[in-house]
Amino acid sequence: IVETGLVVKIPVVITCIYTSLLWGSLLKFSILILSTITIFIVYARASYLSLLLIVVLYLVYCILEHVKEKKTDQTLYRISYVLLPMLLAFFISQIQLNNLKNVQDEKAGQDFGSVTERLGSLSATSDESNKVRLRFWAHAIDYTKKHPLIGCGYGNWKIASIPYQRLITNDLYVPVHAHNDFVKTFAELGIPGGLLYTGLFVCILIFTIKTYRSSKADEETKLIAVFSLLAFTGYA
Repeated sequence: IVETGLVVKIPVVITCIYTSLLWGSLLKFSILILSTITIFIVYARASYLSLLLIVVLYLVYCILEHVKEKKTDQTLYRISYVLLPMLLAFFISQIQLNNLKNVQDEKAGQDFGSVTERLGSLSATSDESNKVRLRFWAHAIDYTKKHPLIGCGYGNWKIASIPYQRLITNDLYVPVHAHNDFVKTFAELGIPGGLLYTGLFVCILIFTIKTYRSSKADEETKLIAVFSLLAFTGYA
């Protein structure tokens, strides 16, 4: 998926900006702006949340580094070099989406709005896409309860979901995935496989924290560990 690939690469650009001088970051600023605009106009809520979480974790890292180094100017530069391009991208994308909303064909079936409206729909109980996702998750959880040890087999959820889907639709549509890798993995691999998959995320988080707090690891290793975690967070 295009937006997922872009979100995962955002921490790479942030790393380059973080470690570069101002004159060497100008090209990276433009890359960050263009990639962030693309993520916003793709209109995918999961990508919005991933990008938001990456930014929050980056800010936390900058604050922790400020506590250690006590260099206020450097911390403000590191934060502004990332936030300003993203804010610029946000406003540009808002204008683009508003223009698209004004000229869109009513028969197209796609109702475009602002980025904030799209994020706001996450908590809307009346949003149809939310209802569909919750139904998919409920199906996967129910299947896991009935097949806790081996599941339906890796990649077979599109087959195992048919008995659930046939009760609520007359179309030939079959859900290929459950819109959540975690519940789908539990359904396909059973509880043991699901726990192993979830454990991958937990272990990476734990070892990143241990590396950052270690007195034996050098600063470059800590930097690589933290920004790798940001990329991994975008995927998660």
